[in-house]
Amino acid sequence: MPGTRQDNFDLIVVGAGIVGLAHAYTAAQRGLQVCVIERDAACIGASIRNFGFITITGQAPGDTWRRAMHAREVWQAIAPQAGIDIVHRNLWLAAYRPEAHAVLEAFMRTPMGEACELLDAADAQAKARALSLADARSVLFSPHELRVESRTAIGLLAKWLAEVHGVVFRFGESVHEVETPRVRTSRGTLRGERVVVCTNTELHGLFAGRITAHDLTLCRLQMLRVKPEAGFRLPGSVMMDLSLVRYEGYSTLPEAAALRARLQQEEAASAKGHPRSHNN
Repeated sequence: MPGTRQDNFDLIVVGAGIVGLAHAYTAAQRGLQVCVIERDAACIGASIRNFGFITITGQAPGDTWRRAMHAREVWQAIAPQAGIDIVHRNLWLAAYRPEAHAVLEAFMRTPMGEACELLDAADAQAKARALSLADARSVLFSPHELRVESRTAIGLLAKWLAEVHGVVFRFGESVHEVETPRVRTSRGTLRGERVVVCTNTELHGLFAGRITAHDLTLCRLQMLRVKPEAGFRLPGSVMMDLSLVRYEGYSTLPEAAALRARLQQEEAASAKGHPRSHNN
């Protein structure tokens, strides 16, 4: 009936961050009726406080790398439909230490090096004039990476899911209890055949008892936004030696041990931290 508020769904997603939206998109693609519940007026969590970097090269080999490639294909297809600008394409990873160059050479011998190029500084500089690469020993070029602007992409994605795929969004509504198929919120009770909780950074809310048993802590990421000179635009995303001991596609290679030891001596403060990477 016109004006009747829908309370029954095939899938209820708790949390409108990128993980929740990914579940909503996948379900909507399968023809399911989907509802996304978000306690804030818009997504304000980790999904918009990051680089928006769809990282492929350097992800852990095997399933992680394959999932990253699949995620790239999904973003590539969705972005133009949802009006999301892909602000960067490609990756330039400059190696300045001989140990870093050795890691890149080893990486190129792995299956993940397919479609990538290992360039000398002169060739890389000719292709990426906006960067200063003259002092690099070598530069890994990857055509795989994409970057979106998280602060706008998440909102545009939600809007597109609502308008094109009929996903129902209930912003400003807290979920107090999940007992599938019943979901009790600050505005009433909904029913969902399946319920997916994607609150991620909320460790003390829903299912806190189960989460506590795993002794989880939130990662910390320091970010700096700079204002470039007028007309300046990066030709892609940029990484350097430190990335080679943080991303497992590089750091698990035997050649990375020598680079790690040197960085511990020369840049201990920067090298400190968990070596594993995060994919957006």
